[in-house]
Amino acid sequence: MENLVQPLLEESTLWVPEVTGAVVIFVVFIILAKIMKRIIIKAAERLKFDKNNPGQRLSPLVLIIRGHQLAKGCIIFEHFLKVFYEQLHSDGGELAGRPYCI
Repeated sequence: MENLVQPLLEESTLWVPEVTGAVVIFVVFIILAKIMKRIIIKAAERLKFDKNNPGQRLSPLVLIIRGHQLAKGCIIFEHFLKVFYEQLHSDGGELAGRPYCI
């Protein structure tokens, strides 16, 4: 049983920082979407625009979707960089024996 748990713990320690970063990015975009929604509603009231305009309701949703895409992209890009540099610096790679250059 311990042989099964140990690799899972090692893998989770590699992914926890990346997932945490993605969650933080996503939460920031949700907060920005709420702020943007308030600004749009206040501007629409001040300028007497139609309150049922679909653009007013969809723009915060678009911002949340973009935040989700950015968060996923950060996880994928960080993983890609790790794999790429490990292959470059491995025994058969062109940078074998040199220090990491990140």
